[in-house]
Amino acid sequence: MIDFIMIKPVNLLQCLFIFLGIFGTLLLWGQKRLQGVAALLLYYSVLMLLNLLEELNITKPLFFITPALTLLLGPILYFMSRQMVGFYFQANWRVICHIVPTLMALPFTHHTQVVIAIATISQLIYIYQSEKLLNKFNWSIFNTRSDAENLQLCWLNYTLMMLAFIFIIDLVRLNVRSLTSEVVYYHWYFIDLALIFCILCFMVLRLSRQSQLNGQAEPPAISDTVHLHKTLEELNNSELAQKLFDEIHQAVMADSLYLQAKLSVNDICARTQIKTKDISWAINTATNKNFNDYVNELRVKEVQKQLSARRSSQYTLLDIAFNAGFNSKSAFNSAFKRFTNMTPSAYAKLHTRGE
Repeated sequence: MIDFIMIKPVNLLQCLFIFLGIFGTLLLWGQKRLQGVAALLLYYSVLMLLNLLEELNITKPLFFITPALTLLLGPILYFMSRQMVGFYFQANWRVICHIVPTLMALPFTHHTQVVIAIATISQLIYIYQSEKLLNKFNWSIFNTRSDAENLQLCWLNYTLMMLAFIFIIDLVRLNVRSLTSEVVYYHWYFIDLALIFCILCFMVLRLSRQSQLNGQAEPPAISDTVHLHKTLEELNNSELAQKLFDEIHQAVMADSLYLQAKLSVNDICARTQIKTKDISWAINTATNKNFNDYVNELRVKEVQKQLSARRSSQYTLLDIAFNAGFNSKSAFNSAFKRFTNMTPSAYAKLHTRGE
């Protein structure tokens, strides 16, 4: 009876999962693009609650379903990624198909190793598909937005890869249980859970701080930006690309469009009447740069111009950067160093000495 009520450190960690799941769901569910993340947190909250009840022998004698529930994790990660890039959830027969394996596994949950092995393979497949989708989205962002650094989801790519690594390690843990002591097995399990908990906390903090992502009503449509205009692509005409780019560049410079913090290809399209697909194609072909790099290079030159014009004494370096169109210190520092091979502060000091 004493063992029945004994609480272990891993059980306390499971309680933290439950709290994080409830808190994160309440925090993120109201934002349409983040509902997939909220669903992931809710999933872990329910899973850890069932794990806790099973390990305390409260529900295990009656039912044992957590191995089957691991088959839901892959689809949830994939739908979370789709939601983040703007393919919003719609209940239909295809969604139900993703749930069927979980239902089919329920009668076989006592074959824990087999079920979790199948679930791990499923998770890796779904993560691979999610990575492909996120890569397309990031490519699209950097070719259509000048504030891509604040909207990109590269961090989510890395997060999913870390989860995939943990899932594989956890599968190894289950299959070597007979070869390890209970102490090693227990600590291994605790470390796996702790790593996943840290990743979920990171996701909640990252999304709560990424205000540009949260505030953007609709993400750019991948289908409109990833595939370039067929006529131009088939022509592969560098002269035509240069002609279009010259027109684009002239419009950007004439109206100083690069000073707009959230400049996109749609803004240039409205100014030049050139299709957004053709704008991306022309810039890529004529400059070997994506749209984001093209605009940021103009902004860096504007900062250099302001410093050279001796107007910097009344403004801080960050003020000059913001006036040039940058909307974050990290984006400014990264772009400036990439195009000048110097940090902004080092360049400013060198400029001051030169005077």
